[in-house]
Amino acid sequence: MSEVINLRLLEPGTKIGLSDGSTAEVVSNPLDGVWVFACYLSSPSDASLVGTEEMILAQDIVEIRATPEQRLHVTGRAAGRTHPAATRLEPARAGGVAASVRCSTPSWQAP
Repeated sequence: MSEVINLRLLEPGTKIGLSDGSTAEVVSNPLDGVWVFACYLSSPSDASLVGTEEMILAQDIVEIRATPEQRLHVTGRAAGRTHPAATRLEPARAGGVAASVRCSTPSWQAP
């Protein structure tokens, strides 16, 4: 069993790993502990999800891959200091995902 993740602590910009192997970035968090809005950065099972924003339920989030603070340290913009967790992250590719993915309109808001 994996470690419990407290969704109320996930800030926008946090990279999360999902149960299907996808990686997403938290866009907003209603702080209810049940779900977050996130943008898919990678999806091995469905490439069409990349760049889309969806509601992600708590049970689908299996790990925190990088926080906004870790990405800041990894890219070297924090006075030369490195966050202890940053040693497992690639520079400018937190969570092993390119940072250039842009989210499209969420499916629940599409016309």
